Amino acid sequence: MPAQFTAAKRIAASLFSFTRVRLIDLCDALAKQFAQIESKVQLQTIELEAPPQELRAVARKFSYYPNAEDFHETYSVKLTAGTSESSIVVSFHLLGPLSRALLGAVAYFQQGRGEPIAVTNDIFRISNHEPQNEASERFAEWLDAAIIEGLARWRKTLV
Repeated sequence: MPAQFTAAKRIAASLFSFTRVRLIDLCDALAKQFAQIESKVQLQTIELEAPPQELRAVARKFSYYPNAEDFHETYSVKLTAGTSESSIVVSFHLLGPLSRALLGAVAYFQQGRGEPIAVTNDIFRISNHEPQNEASERFAEWLDAAIIEGLARWRKTLV
């Protein structure tokens, strides 16, 4: 395994852990808000297998090939209101069929089994050339924007 891949993978693992904590915190905060109004909204965080069909659909928008065979981590927030189920998904994987040093993350919203909709303007690229603290700062902004857009799309399904 090339050293560049190991370094990029280590950064991706750190960002994935950050994602897990951020999404769990989001669920906790939303659960408290909905409990105050006695809503029947259910929230759940789930670690998933990389969903290949959804990844390919989102990747087409950004013109890249998502390679989840050699590396992938995917985390989701499942949002259920009545019979309507939606998800905000963040997936980490290799970029390109032969890449060993460039990893990325993509975030999307999906209502039920509908077409996934990207909730960012671009994928998040993870390279071994960027110091981890810089990647982490850049990622926190990217993830926050993805969560805000995902929640805005979910809110539209509630009306």
